[in-house]
Amino acid sequence: MEFKFNKRSKKWREIETVKDWIDSFRKSSKSEDGRSALSLAKFCDLKNFDDIIVTWLLPIVSQSQIKLETAQPEKSSRFDNYSKQRIHDLAIYGETGTGCSIFIGIEAKVAETYNGTLSSIYQKAKNNKEKGINTYIPQRIEQLIQVYFPKLSIDSKIRYQLLYAIAGTLCEQKDYNILLFLTFKTDKYNSKAAERNKKDLQELLNDVDHETIAEGYYKCNFNEHILYIIKSSATFLHTITVISPKSPFPFRIIYIGTSKYDIWKRT
Repeated sequence: MEFKFNKRSKKWREIETVKDWIDSFRKSSKSEDGRSALSLAKFCDLKNFDDIIVTWLLPIVSQSQIKLETAQPEKSSRFDNYSKQRIHDLAIYGETGTGCSIFIGIEAKVAETYNGTLSSIYQKAKNNKEKGINTYIPQRIEQLIQVYFPKLSIDSKIRYQLLYAIAGTLCEQKDYNILLFLTFKTDKYNSKAAERNKKDLQELLNDVDHETIAEGYYKCNFNEHILYIIKSSATFLHTITVISPKSPFPFRIIYIGTSKYDIWKRT
């Protein structure tokens, strides 16, 4: 898989490789160790990164070979005509062996939550508008509900960031639109935040038409727009020494725990 970087942005202008991306965090004024952005970059640098992604997709696209073509961190997707497009932490494009297109939008977390609810953000924006503060948030939310979430009310307690991520994935309009919520269990991991995120996502699923196709895998219907949601996690802290069945010599491995599959990386 080829990694691409947005050269129009000053942030990415000097970055050519994933290792450059990792090195760029050293310029940050605060330590990024254990946080989601650097964890994602390091995750992409794993030798079997492609294999991990393909394995995660198997419950969704199991009938044919999967080819991952390009990946881009902080990829923007425009789902309406307002500013501030959806920024995917990582976007991956590919296709199946039968020629079906694939888009994967990754939302990476460590200790972050999905922020405010739909109702609170809508009401705050309406109040600002009444005070003469220019904002497009009320119109954006109203359009989001009309296009993708007709069963939701403006008063919904669903997290706005979740709706934003869903719309930003569906607008790619591929044969398989997949939204992957990926939690990194580093030393900055916050179990309370993770539980809240799990609860928030489940509340969203409760309000939309969906079917569970495997543990942690959901096929959702957003007003006739099909989206696959995956909940998964990766742990970089756990290393074990084992004996390979094919070799009498021990070697070090990194264990990555996922919602359904266990993937082992030889180092």
